[in-house]
Amino acid sequence: MTPNQTKALAALLTCKSRTDAARVCGLSTKTLQGYEKLPEFADALERGRREALADAAHRISAGYADTVDALQAIVRDDAAADPARVAAARALLDYGLKFAELTDINKRLDRLEGML
Repeated sequence: MTPNQTKALAALLTCKSRTDAARVCGLSTKTLQGYEKLPEFADALERGRREALADAAHRISAGYADTVDALQAIVRDDAAADPARVAAARALLDYGLKFAELTDINKRLDRLEGML
């Protein structure tokens, strides 16, 4: 990749829009669109986006235990307002059930894929 393509790639991976990315790297949006059509650039951009998504997912999952602890503390806090305790309990139940359901679906999917 050229130096401009490297700058464009970094900008596209960190900016909220193509327009912002163009401004940051000093290139036109049309140039960025052209780069995105190049197989090598498009592959690098896709890899970067996947890595960013994986990093975000890791950061989210790292906070699950703290989130559950906070909700449980609200549920157990007799001084907390009843609506807050109910909302925390509902969140724990709802997300717990969704997690159990997704876990079951993933197990079933793994079994089906194993049969293929």
